[in-house]
Amino acid sequence: MISSGGKVDYITFVPDGEPTLDNQIGSSIRLLKEIGIPVAVITNASLLWRGDVVGDLAEADLVSIKVDATDVGAWRRVNRPHGGLILERVLRGISEFASSYKGDLISETMLVGGHGQDVQGIAYFLSGLGPLKKAYISTVTRPPAEASAGIPSDAELRSALRIFEENLGRGRAAVIAEHEGDLPYVGSGDLEGEILGIAAVHPLREEALAIFVSSAGGEWGLVERLVSEGKLEVMLHGGIRYYLARGK
Repeated sequence: MISSGGKVDYITFVPDGEPTLDNQIGSSIRLLKEIGIPVAVITNASLLWRGDVVGDLAEADLVSIKVDATDVGAWRRVNRPHGGLILERVLRGISEFASSYKGDLISETMLVGGHGQDVQGIAYFLSGLGPLKKAYISTVTRPPAEASAGIPSDAELRSALRIFEENLGRGRAAVIAEHEGDLPYVGSGDLEGEILGIAAVHPLREEALAIFVSSAGGEWGLVERLVSEGKLEVMLHGGIRYYLARGK
């Protein structure tokens, strides 16, 4: 990608699933860092109470943690956690990880309309993570897994941002409530594989996908073929067409 004129900010672990379930992630991070490009991990933070996971993520240059709730009721409604997880232990693990981690730590909080998340409680918890560089507030911008995942109003998002900044300090929180930008193509040349790889992680807006294909020198017929072969499925959300890898 670099030889093709692209700029790489991070090599990021953001798989189709939780990256810390991979017991080789620590060695993978160490090997990738030999390239000389910073490594980032996006984690739901559910396993940070485990010492081996903490040790593995200590190798990363940036870690993004997920904190959607600090009370059990909202946590179960929003995150649908595995039955073996205990929220108190998860939150304690996050706090202990933050106290020892030497890289850049950021957080993401997904606000889902109608699920009673305690924004004040979340902001207060995040304020205790001393080295936290930025706290992002996000919402539903792509087709959700369940129709009940509503979008908070603009007023609710503004209120959440105000509460976060009151607890964390001005400039240390931000709202992500827009679609991702266009996706200019700089890649390996395997356009089909890259489309399916991205679409396996999150649905792609038709407009962004069209720009991605065009900038790679491809034809829209490739997308139509992947749909006809059952490798991509089309979903409608908010009047916008999205493409998602089949079965994801």
